[in-house]
Amino acid sequence: MRNILGLDNGYNFTKTSKGVIFCSAIQKGQEYINNSHQIEINGEHYIVGESFGHYIADADKLKTPQSREIVKVCSQMAIGLSYPHDEIIDLDLVVGCPIAFFSQQKDEMIKLMKELSGEIYIKEIGKKQTINVHEVLAFPQGVGVIFKQASDLKDSTSLVIDIGGGTWDVAQFDGLKLSKKATYQEGMLILYEKIAQYLNATHYLKYKASDIYSLIERGYFTAYGEKKSMDEVKSIIEAHIDDVITQIRRAFEVGSMDNVFLIGGGADSMAAYVKKHVPNIHVEKKNQFTNAECFEYMGSLKLRG
Repeated sequence: MRNILGLDNGYNFTKTSKGVIFCSAIQKGQEYINNSHQIEINGEHYIVGESFGHYIADADKLKTPQSREIVKVCSQMAIGLSYPHDEIIDLDLVVGCPIAFFSQQKDEMIKLMKELSGEIYIKEIGKKQTINVHEVLAFPQGVGVIFKQASDLKDSTSLVIDIGGGTWDVAQFDGLKLSKKATYQEGMLILYEKIAQYLNATHYLKYKASDIYSLIERGYFTAYGEKKSMDEVKSIIEAHIDDVITQIRRAFEVGSMDNVFLIGGGADSMAAYVKKHVPNIHVEKKNQFTNAECFEYMGSLKLRG
């Protein structure tokens, strides 16, 4: 029986249902010193997952040839890393698109995923692998968490807030029926850019948006040899969250929902800020992988019954 893999092509991170995660960034070329992810595809060498690489810049991941290349290379790397012991990888692939753009992007995403078949060489695996993609399914981001708990949620109302690198995807359910949806283009990368601009202007530094995730994780930044707390940027984060939550409250019945779920790569770091507005929100465990794992689950139901 073929493998089923859930693949979440995030603007900031690429994740799979097998626990693989890395930055959604690529750079052509090779590196001989650092222990970075490196892949060869059709004679072209790429460094994948490093902050100096090229990220997707548009809300539509498939808008430009460069964006399509980033999605494709990151996907092939993710598949290879998900099956490091396999030389032949036969799989059915389950992916997602931002919920408000799903109908426009679904067919193009499926088409691109079917182009992943072929031979790759990942340096850390040390052998050639052949990817054979058979079936490809696409689902809206954020909806899987509801269907994975269908028996518990079928008689209640639920709201799912998915904080990703490029967008916030919000979905409202009456039982298991999707009743309202929206995508807000104020994801974590937008917030990171605001923080980088503040730090650079205030402390005469040269941080990039891609540096900010690790600074928030460790809790401090360095300005000319002095370590300073990231608490300094709390007001920027609060203002950003306030703005998005205000938009969500205008469009959705947040206060009357029986269940509110917070998922996505920004869920853990933003949970405390979101809870100030939505105290009853439930932060899903392993929220970075929620979409990828739910994609695999829904794919298994559809393809295997």
